[in-house]
Amino acid sequence: MFVEESYDRTATKKIDWAGILTLSLGIFCLTYALVQANDEGWTSAYIRNLFIASFILLLLFIIAEKKQKEPMLPLSLLRIFRSSVER
Repeated sequence: MFVEESYDRTATKKIDWAGILTLSLGIFCLTYALVQANDEGWTSAYIRNLFIASFILLLLFIIAEKKQKEPMLPLSLLRIFRSSVER
């Protein structure tokens, strides 16, 4: 009530559909493969295909995020920054 709402006036309201779809499906395939692996067997074709699909979708997510003007997840956040002080 006493605090003014804050928001970024420079941010657009564009939705990154490619990022949402590839990340969601990739994580779904990975999670489903891990859950079903004990029932189906870790070496079954079904589980291997789910892991392959997950890998491909997550790779497509990275490619899509690199090409987006305003990505859902800026990949620069995942860089390892070295401190100026070495131990």
